[in-house]
Amino acid sequence: MTQLAVTLPDELSTFVDRSVKAGAFHDAEEFIVNLLYNVKAQSETELSEEQQFKLTTLRTEIALGLEEADSGDFVEFTADEIIAEGRARRAS
Repeated sequence: MTQLAVTLPDELSTFVDRSVKAGAFHDAEEFIVNLLYNVKAQSETELSEEQQFKLTTLRTEIALGLEEADSGDFVEFTADEIIAEGRARRAS
């Protein structure tokens, strides 16, 4: 394990001290280690460029659909109708 000395600004040092005194962490080291693990986990779950593109595309399509619905440009249907249509497509 590597030891690292870090000097915190007073505001952050006070925050760490309060968190430890409140019982959220055993000591300042546990607080910092926990914080770093959380940052590491967050960076590992960031979206790839492809995932970000897909998410942006999906959000755009949703916004378009909502605009169309707000303007009355939509067709009402039931789940049964969608199922029947799907079955008809597979049968043909």
